[in-house]
Amino acid sequence: MADPGDGYVYLGLADKTVRRTDNAGTNTQWLAAQTYEPVLYAWGGTLFMLVGDDLYEINVSAAGTTLRADLSGTSTVYRADITSRGRITSSERGPVWLQRLDSGETYVWEYNVYADAQSRLGVLPVDYAWPYSIRYANGFILVAFRYANAHADAGNAYVYYQRGAQRGVLGPARKNTSGATGASEAIVLAGVIGEQIIFVFDRYLWGYTPSGGAMSQIGSLPTLSNYSPYAALTFGSQVFVSGLNDGTAGAVARFDLDKYATNGTIQSGRWHYWRSEERRVGKECRSRWSPYH
Repeated sequence: MADPGDGYVYLGLADKTVRRTDNAGTNTQWLAAQTYEPVLYAWGGTLFMLVGDDLYEINVSAAGTTLRADLSGTSTVYRADITSRGRITSSERGPVWLQRLDSGETYVWEYNVYADAQSRLGVLPVDYAWPYSIRYANGFILVAFRYANAHADAGNAYVYYQRGAQRGVLGPARKNTSGATGASEAIVLAGVIGEQIIFVFDRYLWGYTPSGGAMSQIGSLPTLSNYSPYAALTFGSQVFVSGLNDGTAGAVARFDLDKYATNGTIQSGRWHYWRSEERRVGKECRSRWSPYH
């Protein structure tokens, strides 16, 4: 689902069509069935669509598309697996998305709107990684993945990060259950709060602080009959996780990180300001500086 700001919301459906709707209840098919399920994304008032690995621009005035990035390579396995979450995001230049080849390599592509050109920004540092979601925050490209050849294969959870020549891998985040392998577990990036990277894995909300190299479990998701998070999003100190299912209907879990008193706290790694404290010791009045956060 995407909102380019023209008064309509556009939806890519499982039947491979694109529909649009408005507040008046108008719901019409905007584009006929595509080759693969369309993934929509709005950037700067422009509506884009991933069909397989290729990027299209959708005309919101008159139904139609323009091919903007035509990628080579075979990605049959990845495109056929609907467990891939949030595989498109955007930088300050335009859309950024994942391409996972059948050979096991995972590439990060960007379409520069201003130059009308596609370019490959990076590649995950391991073969046979299975990527799930991508985010762009604070100049960093973040990719959540498991060391696995397929969604159903075993593998621990990692987050790849890249900003210019600075690249690395955060993790692993291992499953809690003793002896569990991590097969069929999605890793969904929520975003960044302060400098902490927030993601969902193994029914838990995780945080990673790059400056301190610390990873922690922030909280647990509800125990539901069908755990399959489709998306996660940070908003201020809030984290929302959608796509959960209690057996009858969809559910959304909400976390307020400012209210965690016993399960841990989120530190930004920055002092907001300093204050002077005075205390009386005997007949002396001593002053000291202390960090206030």
